[in-house]
Amino acid sequence: HTKELLNSPRSYSVLFGSCQDTGSNHVVFDEMSDVNAAFLAHLGDFGYQDADEQPDPEAAWRAGLESTLNAVRFQGLLDHTPMRYVPDNHDWGGEFSDASSAAGTFFPPAIREISPNRFVDGAGLWSSWVHGRVRFIQLDTRSQRDPYDAANGPTKTMLGSSQKAWLKFLLQHAAEPVIVIFSTIIWTGAGGPDRWASYPDEWNEFVAFVTGLPNVQAKIYVGSGDLHALAAHSGAGDSMAVPRVVGAAFDSGGTSNPEPWDQGIHPNDAGRGQFGVLEIEDIGGDEIVITFEGRQDDGQVLVDMVTPFPIQSTPLVSRWAGKGLVDGSSIAAGTAGPGDTPITAVNGTTPTIAEWDDRGTWIEFAADVASYVVMATYDDPMPTQTWSFHVRVPTSGASRILTAWDGTRGAVAYVLDMDASGIVSISTGTGVFLDLAPVALAFGSIYRLDVVLDHGDLAVLVY
Repeated sequence: HTKELLNSPRSYSVLFGSCQDTGSNHVVFDEMSDVNAAFLAHLGDFGYQDADEQPDPEAAWRAGLESTLNAVRFQGLLDHTPMRYVPDNHDWGGEFSDASSAAGTFFPPAIREISPNRFVDGAGLWSSWVHGRVRFIQLDTRSQRDPYDAANGPTKTMLGSSQKAWLKFLLQHAAEPVIVIFSTIIWTGAGGPDRWASYPDEWNEFVAFVTGLPNVQAKIYVGSGDLHALAAHSGAGDSMAVPRVVGAAFDSGGTSNPEPWDQGIHPNDAGRGQFGVLEIEDIGGDEIVITFEGRQDDGQVLVDMVTPFPIQSTPLVSRWAGKGLVDGSSIAAGTAGPGDTPITAVNGTTPTIAEWDDRGTWIEFAADVASYVVMATYDDPMPTQTWSFHVRVPTSGASRILTAWDGTRGAVAYVLDMDASGIVSISTGTGVFLDLAPVALAFGSIYRLDVVLDHGDLAVLVY
């Protein structure tokens, strides 16, 4: 169903939260199942194994994980709700655990067995995806962090340098009108020793980055776990000034030290489970509305907040604009392109404008049905990382599609090869880095192919 879910208006529900006792079979999971959510963003404490405190950390972690996964009610939830999962302290190494935890040796490879996250980094556990017109970012606040009690300074980190650079780049270049960040810990510079208060330099760096980009700041919404409470804050008076909510704890007792939240806070009552729901309303108008409902295991809404996001108008303008090009125009080989890069003829043919739409200019080089090459160009920095091509599958042999952009970040090219068996592979100058399973393609037919580049998270959709 990816075609209808990606970059198109859609209303749906999202479950999120954290903190369930190991092997829990709490009735809260029945209530969560009834939401029929698009997915569950699990934000850690998937059991309380505290692996670093056990004689055999990996055995203890795996035993706790299996116990939790095998709980009947939780299984019922996962039967029809995909889960995207990152750990927090108790399901990583234990209280205050960090990158030095023994979990670092077994957790990342093992977790790929149970979670559909398409992780950006081989060692870390951060990821991003798009559902409708909302981008979701799930942060890994545990596996890359320095010890919380290390001396403060500009190099002390919770996110790690790779994840932080990826996050900044993604926030700055994401084309979606709303960005939901899922963080295992609450999104504030205050709080206890295991939260951002112990990493003040990095927090302040990130605050300065977000507040220095008002158009980005206006798109951000943050959902967290960890606090063992349902809570909502509009962002008013916060250092980053973005709306933030908490959906915990699934069944692990209430916090005894709640911070102030301007839209309300409700720690778990004894024995009661709690969770967060984000109702995403997008009917294709001029705004997307997120309604947070902090619910109890009986369905009662205890905390809520409604947040509208006006759609920012950012028209995409081709870098070929003003050059007098229209559909069918010819471009002589050697013509300077948008970045003053000469256009190269393919198989001796003259390239022509294949399509002109609100996503930019598509330049087609077509010698015959067995050779179909496309180049897309945009303003730089690129306002989107999604490219669409209409591809004619050859009657025999292979089809090759090239997409490229040039500008201040330099020339980048991705080559897609579709062979006679229908296998699509993607390569750069360094070789193939993604192979897709065969897809049902009919030779001689025309398909639309979308390339979605998520800065380390690459997908190719054919339909």
